[in-house]
Amino acid sequence: MSIALTALPLASIASFALVTSGTPGPNNLLLAQSGLAFGFQRTLPALAGIYLGCAVLFAICALGVASLMAGSPALRATLGYLGALYLAWLGLGMLGSSWALSTSQRPMRCAAAALLQLANPKLWWMCAFTLLQFAPSADAIGSAVVALAFMAFTLPCLAAYALMGSLVTRLSRSETARRLVNGALALATLATALLLALRT
Repeated sequence: MSIALTALPLASIASFALVTSGTPGPNNLLLAQSGLAFGFQRTLPALAGIYLGCAVLFAICALGVASLMAGSPALRATLGYLGALYLAWLGLGMLGSSWALSTSQRPMRCAAAALLQLANPKLWWMCAFTLLQFAPSADAIGSAVVALAFMAFTLPCLAAYALMGSLVTRLSRSETARRLVNGALALATLATALLLALRT
């Protein structure tokens, strides 16, 4: 059954997308850290990679993985623990780092950011739940329309995290202030890892 654009519950998709993409997770914390270290413009390839990876995950889920995840607690648990370990590694690496605007180091490339999505349990869950909730009986076109709508609504949140990091670097010349912001991001990342492990 195909889903017409006019029949989509856009308000519900928008609310779900904004709430889930606005909370701490690998992608928005990665973008905030990259914005803090490299500025908004140099973070754009990572943002593009996240969207590319998201599109691939939506395609995989539409092929049946969403239903498989819904019925496989072991698969969900495995993704959850892997994601928690990755977040913990990311958060520990951020602690004590100095993130003055960097011109010598290299920000994450588009391809690397896209590949990271395969190990992002939050995004797996978001893609699977979005299709199961808003396109449970849709054909390929209907699923694609729902996925594109969800991705469009997440863009402001992800861009805001990257912009936040960039603005902190541009507006504050204090190394102490940058370290405090980076420390807050690190603690938020570690807290997210702990919550993910406890809820898995």
